[in-house]
Amino acid sequence: MGAVLLASMPIAPFSPPLGNLADEAALRQIDHIVFQPTSEPLAGIGSWPAVFFGKGLWDEYEGPFLTFNAYLRAHGPKQLLFVRGPHSENEWGPANVALMQDSVARFAVDVVLGQPAGQPPFQTLKEAIAASPPIWEYSTQPTFESSP
Repeated sequence: MGAVLLASMPIAPFSPPLGNLADEAALRQIDHIVFQPTSEPLAGIGSWPAVFFGKGLWDEYEGPFLTFNAYLRAHGPKQLLFVRGPHSENEWGPANVALMQDSVARFAVDVVLGQPAGQPPFQTLKEAIAASPPIWEYSTQPTFESSP
């Protein structure tokens, strides 16, 4: 058993306002949608057997901080891959999506076979961001003007 986390992990102040708890309860019961997440899913992350974190580096609400914090709290086999794109995998571009899919599959196979993860553990957020591959989401591809 393990987990693959490719979604944002928002905290209450960043969640969209719904009005009241009755609205939230109805969404959960009827549509199986959670707009006001709580801490339960990640509360026991230190005891999870394995976890893979994948996330875009720029996010208008939370950035990489909460994901990196969850990564630090995981104690089993773990891997973290930041890509140079928005928070949603729908906007990463084909190259980043392919890289993420390959990384998730390799990690899962390694964990199932009891092989060590191929990634050294990150000690700081700066290390994790610096390790992001140089594949940019298409709308944020850096451009350089030639010097006169």
